Amino acid sequence: MSKEKHRKESAGCPVGSFFKSMEVLFGSGSDIGGHLQRSQLELLKAIRAWADGRMEHLEQQGPSKRQKKVTKIKVD
Repeated sequence: MSKEKHRKESAGCPVGSFFKSMEVLFGSGSDIGGHLQRSQLELLKAIRAWADGRMEHLEQQGPSKRQKKVTKIKVD
């Protein structure tokens, strides 16, 4: 039951599912497990760096040209 529950929880993220299955196969204490843990950390750092760069780019662009300005209309 716990394995079935675990599969359902990690089904949404293929990367997380991959690292979990490798941890189950090789164990976290093995050399392979250590390499996988470090690679997982590097992957997360890369995603964070990409997200930071993307946010900075969007902040420098300012408001989108497609964004419409609100105009107040007086209704009688």
